[in-house]
Amino acid sequence: MDNKYIDLYQDTWAAADNLKRELPLDVKGLQKDGKVGIFYFMWHCGRGPLMDHTVAYAMGGADEFEKMLASGPLGFAHYWAEPYFGYYRSDDEWVIRKHIYQLMNAGIDFIFFDVTNGLIYAPVLEVILKVWNEVRAEGYKTPDVIFNCGDSFDNSSRSFGALLEKFYSDKQYDNLWFNWENKPLVLAPRSLAESLPADVRDRFTFRKCWAMTNDEWYTSTDGKGAWAWADMYPQMPGKSETGEVEQVIVMCGFWVNGSYGTNAGRSFHDGKQPPNKKERDYGFSLVDDTTPHGYAFQEQFERAKEINPPIVMITGWNEWWAGRWDNYLPGGVNPAKGQLIANTYIVDPEDPMKRNYYVDCLNGEYSRDIEPVKGLFNDNYYYQMVSNIREYKGSRPIPCADGQKTIDINGCPCQWNDVGPEYLDYKGDTVKRDAVSHVGEIHYVNDSGRNDFVTMKVSSDDEFIYFYAECADSITAPEGTNWMNLFINADRSYNTGWYGYNFVLNRFQNGNEISVEAFKDSEWAMEKVGTAEYCVKGNIIQIKVSKALLGIKDSFEFKWADNSVSDGDIMKFIDMGDVAPNDRFNYIFKK
Repeated sequence: MDNKYIDLYQDTWAAADNLKRELPLDVKGLQKDGKVGIFYFMWHCGRGPLMDHTVAYAMGGADEFEKMLASGPLGFAHYWAEPYFGYYRSDDEWVIRKHIYQLMNAGIDFIFFDVTNGLIYAPVLEVILKVWNEVRAEGYKTPDVIFNCGDSFDNSSRSFGALLEKFYSDKQYDNLWFNWENKPLVLAPRSLAESLPADVRDRFTFRKCWAMTNDEWYTSTDGKGAWAWADMYPQMPGKSETGEVEQVIVMCGFWVNGSYGTNAGRSFHDGKQPPNKKERDYGFSLVDDTTPHGYAFQEQFERAKEINPPIVMITGWNEWWAGRWDNYLPGGVNPAKGQLIANTYIVDPEDPMKRNYYVDCLNGEYSRDIEPVKGLFNDNYYYQMVSNIREYKGSRPIPCADGQKTIDINGCPCQWNDVGPEYLDYKGDTVKRDAVSHVGEIHYVNDSGRNDFVTMKVSSDDEFIYFYAECADSITAPEGTNWMNLFINADRSYNTGWYGYNFVLNRFQNGNEISVEAFKDSEWAMEKVGTAEYCVKGNIIQIKVSKALLGIKDSFEFKWADNSVSDGDIMKFIDMGDVAPNDRFNYIFKK
């Protein structure tokens, strides 16, 4: 981490997903200085009807889904499912901030924007880069930025020309560009680079970038100067102009229209796609079965770790929808005729139903987003990504406790000055949301952010353990059962308690005492097992609790949460109130 930025030590945080797959900790890694990027989309910026394939299938099975397949304007947003943050617009600043935090916490070093169609979405891009700069000004190292201009000379010329005029020429963005060979990297065909004036060309490093390394764009130079943004297993590496291995792509999913003859979805591995379980299935039967496991994603990441290049790129973060096409294009061209859609039907221009086709996304199985989804497999792919990034880049040892002592929680907070480590959270992550949707007529409002956690500490003596949490501003008065809660995973197991948490403190207060409740039977159900003492002074809360009551020994995990989960839906740690650390992550106390 650059010394000028605040280091939250995210690579030492613990978590497990819905499948109880735990994040690796204290990993040696393969590439200490390796960089990881992820494909980022800006095209959620229009207005139109809401069409969600997962919702349609849930409401009426294949019949309702097939009605939707043939509905709506050509080329417009058919969502494979609802993003966890809703059908957001790409210029929703609240969502952009959430994305930044999630990507930083995952270990992402750069994003590469999709401008492959000759569009740079300038108004959206301006907002995104503004928020990116704001978060950097607040002290946090956001991922850097690359633009993928595609493989078409015409499209890439339009995109790069617009970027050069509006963004690369503006000094306020200079610190955001991802540099390779000491210059901002641009993904664009060699023909574009060769067409530029020397003074412009020499300002950048260029690599051509497209899909499938068995195609001419890659094979014509044996991959020299070529980086793929998509490839089937086993992926081939991207190389420098002189042939050194530089990069490899990792995909979490593929294309709905046949995936180059493999019919691969998210469940594809060992050269096979599991068969659909019934007729007119479209892969929906796999969504609760094999899809959540990310078999294709893992196979591709294992290949990347085998190649072990200095750069790994991931497809992708937030694509979410595909346009519907009906196979009748000007001049009578039928480019999709004969393609297999979702391993279910072959495109037939003469069939009113089968003439509709999709190129990228269709449902949970045939899609390629890692951003958390509402329902389905929730955030499984996010934590699978975090695990693999740690195995590739490595992670630091868990900081050990120091300065441990007895704390008078009613005394001066200065007692904590020499207690370590500091557990940090983002200052400024309680901003409010007030935005309209990309599709449908939805107005998103989220004003749940209340107490903004900044710095946490833990101290212990032989009998008690003491917790300290400092917020950005004065802590509000107690309100509800989810005010300033403290969740404890005492045994550091995710097989006990509610998602691993054995206890929750401070759902109820009485004078200077707060409740200590134990979770029962892995459900959102608690029983009171004792009390603890607490004190709030200004922006600081302190808690004193018996170690014997919690069964705590030398190591445990903990999480602060305010105005967040109150009903057992762990996903609300992502967007409700403030939690420290973010999302499902936990801090680890280790003696």
